[in-house]
Amino acid sequence: MVKSYIPKIQDIVYVDFNPIKGHEQSGVRPAIVISNNDFNKFTKMAILCPITSNTKEFPTHYLLKNTKKIKGSVLCEHLRSIDYETRKLKYVEKCSDDEFENILDLINSFIEK
Repeated sequence: MVKSYIPKIQDIVYVDFNPIKGHEQSGVRPAIVISNNDFNKFTKMAILCPITSNTKEFPTHYLLKNTKKIKGSVLCEHLRSIDYETRKLKYVEKCSDDEFENILDLINSFIEK
């Protein structure tokens, strides 16, 4: 039996968005895992934000600067909760602590009261 990949917070992954047919963000694309490790492990779900190669400035986008393999902007306003086994996540690299803190700050700016 092959042990499936359990995503971890700050992981940058490739995810299959195809189950959302006709959605503007369908297809296999990079995303960053926002949810913590316990949530991911026990629910078999992960909360993530897609990453786009379109880097035009927008208040809720965060431009990645320190990643080695994935370049682009995190779409912080497009939080997704997904079943990571069905969506076939594949690990790519880890986001730095500093950049992840900036992403969380941006998400919190439009969620907190």
